[in-house]
Amino acid sequence: MTNLAQAWLARSYAHPTQGIFMSGECILVIDDSREIVRHLTERVLPTFGYQTLCAYDGQSGLKMIREKSPDLIMLDYNLPEMTGIDVLREMAQESLNTPVVLMTGYGSELSAIEAFRLGAKDYLIKPF
Repeated sequence: MTNLAQAWLARSYAHPTQGIFMSGECILVIDDSREIVRHLTERVLPTFGYQTLCAYDGQSGLKMIREKSPDLIMLDYNLPEMTGIDVLREMAQESLNTPVVLMTGYGSELSAIEAFRLGAKDYLIKPF
């Protein structure tokens, strides 16, 4: 887990009103695991005052990014049809500059480097 992710999770869990983002800001979770999406969007993030959006694939996630302009995106690396890296590429092509934390259960240095090169701000290895 990288520093931004650790700080975000630590501050959010320890001090719900003092997280990196202000209460009420919106976090979009894009992950094909309904269990992870439910855990983050129903249990973790709202507890600390964050509004949440969710998508279960890259295309739906991109549509939500364009329409809702979330403050942060938590993006799974391994999505059906379109990977998290593909989503990052498309975001870069469209100049969609929302901060992204890439999540993966299969972390490697190469995938982290590629994600950062494409604009990801942080990288989390699941489970977290």
